[in-house]
Amino acid sequence: MESLTEAIKAGSYRKIAFLVGAGISVNAGIPDFRSPKSGLYAQVKKMGLPHPEDIFTLDCFYDDPRAFYHIAKEFFTYEAHPTDAHRFMKEVESRKLLHMVYTQNIDGLEVDKEYSIEEFFAAAKCDEILRCSSCNHPTHGIIKPHIIFFGEKLPRTFHTRLQKLEDADLIVVMGTSLKVKPFSTLLSSVPSSTPIVVINRDLPASCTRKDPTDRQIIFFPGDIEETVREMKGYLGW
Repeated sequence: MESLTEAIKAGSYRKIAFLVGAGISVNAGIPDFRSPKSGLYAQVKKMGLPHPEDIFTLDCFYDDPRAFYHIAKEFFTYEAHPTDAHRFMKEVESRKLLHMVYTQNIDGLEVDKEYSIEEFFAAAKCDEILRCSSCNHPTHGIIKPHIIFFGEKLPRTFHTRLQKLEDADLIVVMGTSLKVKPFSTLLSSVPSSTPIVVINRDLPASCTRKDPTDRQIIFFPGDIEETVREMKGYLGW
């Protein structure tokens, strides 16, 4: 960690891009998806669904939205606040080192009102409004949250900004297993010369496969909050 933070302090990295997932919001009280006991999939499994991830598919939602809302009511009404991981991204931005943020999250904490992150591109979008799935009106028909379900197309900006990701000189992966496509394919757009920092409980499988380009991957296992606090200490932030 010391060599990495020294390189950041020396100005070796001025275009830092973040790829983040649900793991950065766990300490805000929002469960992630895959934790064995506390994750959303574990909660859904208790409802008797054979495939817990089905609850986030369009077909399941249109067939019977009650299962989704039984789970969703908790995180739609929960008053969460940014974690140290979110504040770390803000610190990077305030020093004009932030290149962009790609997020899988719908909690909106990356763009909380106390933040001004401009280069923010969501893989799953939330406009804080519920709309009819047929006519887009807030009060007609089945009320569908304005988020991206499995089976829906991602926002066009997700794809059009890949060139910007290629221009980053450091990639930081936080709180994501990189299992869900097309988010999981983002690293394939990054030049092999660009170092990747992974701050996660586990190293994503996509980062453990043998890379013929010998890409530099720096893995900090364990608690994300503790890691970013330690990193900020080394950086003097």
